[in-house]
Amino acid sequence: MPSRPVARRGWLAVLGLVLGALSVLLAPVGASAHGHAHQAQATQLYVATWGQDSWPGTKNLPFRTVARAQQRVRALTAGMHADVVVNLRGGTHTLSAPLQLSAADSGRNGHRVVYQAYGYGTHHEEDAVVSGGQEISGWTLVDRAKNIWRAPAGDLETRQLYVDGRRATRATLAGGIPGNVTATADGYTTDSTAPQSWQKPQDMELVYLGYDWAEARCGIASITGDAHSTTITMDEPCYHWASDLYSTSFTGTLEPLRLPEAADNSPSFLTQPGNFYLDRSHPGHHDLYYIPRAGEDLRHAQVVAPVLESLVQGDGVHDVALRGLTFSYATWLKPNEPSGFLQFYGSVYENGQPPDYDFGLSDQARNVPGNVAFHGSDHVQILDSRFEHLGAQAVEFSQSSSDYLVKGNIVSDISNGGITMGVLQPETTGVNEHNVIEDNWVHDVGVDYPGGVGIFLQMTQDATVAHNQVNDTSYTGISFAGNYLGDTTTHGSKILDNNVFNTLKVLIDGGGIYSSGPQGSSFETGALVQGNVIHDTIKARNIGLYTDQANDWIRLQDNVVYRSEHATGGCSYPPITDLLFQGNFWDDDQTYWACGPVDRITFTGNTLLPREGFEAACAANAACAAIVANAGLEPAYRHLLQEG
Repeated sequence: MPSRPVARRGWLAVLGLVLGALSVLLAPVGASAHGHAHQAQATQLYVATWGQDSWPGTKNLPFRTVARAQQRVRALTAGMHADVVVNLRGGTHTLSAPLQLSAADSGRNGHRVVYQAYGYGTHHEEDAVVSGGQEISGWTLVDRAKNIWRAPAGDLETRQLYVDGRRATRATLAGGIPGNVTATADGYTTDSTAPQSWQKPQDMELVYLGYDWAEARCGIASITGDAHSTTITMDEPCYHWASDLYSTSFTGTLEPLRLPEAADNSPSFLTQPGNFYLDRSHPGHHDLYYIPRAGEDLRHAQVVAPVLESLVQGDGVHDVALRGLTFSYATWLKPNEPSGFLQFYGSVYENGQPPDYDFGLSDQARNVPGNVAFHGSDHVQILDSRFEHLGAQAVEFSQSSSDYLVKGNIVSDISNGGITMGVLQPETTGVNEHNVIEDNWVHDVGVDYPGGVGIFLQMTQDATVAHNQVNDTSYTGISFAGNYLGDTTTHGSKILDNNVFNTLKVLIDGGGIYSSGPQGSSFETGALVQGNVIHDTIKARNIGLYTDQANDWIRLQDNVVYRSEHATGGCSYPPITDLLFQGNFWDDDQTYWACGPVDRITFTGNTLLPREGFEAACAANAACAAIVANAGLEPAYRHLLQEG
């Protein structure tokens, strides 16, 4: 039977349904989440690796580069009456320069500027990578016996290399300087002549891991000697700064710099599969050398050297979101300088002449920067993204940055720390408040610079770190710090329901969750550490819940701690006061106070379970089992554990 013509009203109804469906499809996914309600349809821009910057940036005629999309965004922000969304199509978007965001890139009139993967929040989300790397090709075999390959690298400067997405390691000699070694005013002498055969000493660094929670790297200026001994002269000012910093701040007494534990970055040490060396002896014509691992074929492998030191840097930005993107391949070149790398704690390093007093830092001390960083910025979101293969810290928010949300991200394979939020030490000014870090998976951080911390709060106000999984860190898992030298502005930190394990894999004297400095003026204004599960803090002098110098006003309750050297404790100089340990489950009830006085420390309602068989005993206790079940990523984010 033939169909009848549809009445005019029927056509309008169908048209209305179609338009309504299109409006749902075109609306920015999740645009009304996290406190922003958007009534108008967002302005959509598109970037694709096959686009052209001369095109208008539409879906069918996308821009080629993120930089061109940023130009268009800036032309739209002043008159915003809806979100502006930059959609990055699948593929690798290689930056020629960092994406520098300023006030001109900010949202206006209650709306937001969004950079996101195309299809964000749908089953059709594409894998968009923002890269600061350079692909290396033209490999040739130059030493068949050792399987060493070489490729031209132009004027490349980098400290990392990745082969098929796997981090290579710089050529290193474990054990440091051979022979009977003596520290001198300018370096070292040894009765071994072996260092005289080390090639390219001007490229080398000596690595110091003997200062518990800190690592140092100083370059070598020259190596000389005769048939009986070798003299190693170190880079300055690194060697003298290191001698001052680590002899007073770390030992309390004047002593020579301790002996290094490794010698790094010489072609003489290029002996193991996965090792690389960058020869910079011919300006503008550098060469990379690499020994492939089993199964790697450099004629077909993707070899990427990070080039940029920053991928995204926001200064004075507000109302911006990064969603569903992958940020990869960035380096950090500061340790190449004559001042080296003198780590103090976490991401903080000394970059000046240390003052002559215990635990002192100069006013030149700085934080290892984030490869994605925001300074003096507010109302920024980083959602459902990945940060991997990065040479500094992954993410940094500092210098009065407030009202952040960092949620649903994977952070892995990072040279220093994972996520840092707060004032750049040693500053004590600025307000960093109402920031939230939740449902992130942070793992395998501190790969090159092992003092890095998984999640690090510095002098924040009312910050929340909740439902994260932090595991396999070279040092501490989660740290929150006030300034024990006098700052009293830190308050309201909430460390809730995190799952923290396999920490302290390289350095010692840290914790699963570590805190230092004043935290408030009462239990109501102070810090709350609740509902966390902490286990397998590996090295010596490790403490599951580590409360350190000048800590006060912290409630530590309803946590589960096992397989640590100590469940609780710390060093109590300056004095520690006003801590409440309540309702915790652990396998060790002997608190370890290493030094100094403590006062008004209360333990109540805690449960000691057997060290052997702790997990079974916890599972049999309803309250303990409930804490374990609730800790870590929330159900909506547990899929990250299969994707990382």
